[in-house]
Amino acid sequence: MTAAELPIRVMVHEVWDDIPLVVTPTTTVREIKQRALAAARVVESADAFLVKFRGAELADEGRPILQVSGVMPWMAVLILGRELLVTSIRAIKEADGEDFSATVSGKASYVPWSSVYS
Repeated sequence: MTAAELPIRVMVHEVWDDIPLVVTPTTTVREIKQRALAAARVVESADAFLVKFRGAELADEGRPILQVSGVMPWMAVLILGRELLVTSIRAIKEADGEDFSATVSGKASYVPWSSVYS
């Protein structure tokens, strides 16, 4: 195995087995699906199977494996935008001498969301 090769495991639920594969960073999701199904000796068409990464369906199977994260660009923009907004409001409020620190109730409201996305 070279430095450009990535060892991965693909779970094929049809046969309930983990298939070990070695891929390159440019290997597409579709190629991985086809290789895993062939290794598992599944005779059905690859189109009949979904590919998921950490529970999220990967609709664009033409993407290379290194471009697959499960995080959509709009998600990153939304999170960064929220952080910039909160930081800006906090800076303005604290410059006026007001306390804008996090409260216990605010931190407690984060707990249910953290368990959903972990």
